Amino acid sequence: KELQHRLVFKRRRIGEVDHHLRTGHGLFEPLAGDRIDPVFGRGGDYLGVGPAASSRRGLDRWTNEPVLDAYLAETRGNKWPPQTTETLTPEVDRAERFVFSLRLAEGSDPSRLAGVSPKEVSRWQETLARLAAEGLTQRYETRWRLTRRGREVADFVAGELMP
Repeated sequence: KELQHRLVFKRRRIGEVDHHLRTGHGLFEPLAGDRIDPVFGRGGDYLGVGPAASSRRGLDRWTNEPVLDAYLAETRGNKWPPQTTETLTPEVDRAERFVFSLRLAEGSDPSRLAGVSPKEVSRWQETLARLAAEGLTQRYETRWRLTRRGREVADFVAGELMP
């Protein structure tokens, strides 16, 4: 609660945090059943709260170190927790945002993503078809999404789709 309070009142520039904390939903927790937060799943920037949580703003990503004691000590002192940072390439950014969109119940059409090349779409379509044969993804119309089994191994699916 203390950390949530500080995030809402001291770091409002990442607007999604306020929404999530007021509605009682965790930033990365499914809202219901097979759905994830639409801001997260539709490629919005996000703030990860807790040890080992990742955050994104534009092409910048930072990940809190996975050490609970260090995380708590720094946040109690009104400091950012120990973290690693990186700047993503546009290609990795598009792939990552597409991968997250597959977790939405509505899925995603890879050809409709901003800036995606026909080569990327073709590679993703081939990979998604292979994963569908393994029961991990499913296609409906022009959209793809993860199956129940695919959500259980979402990190594996992501690894298959990343450049």
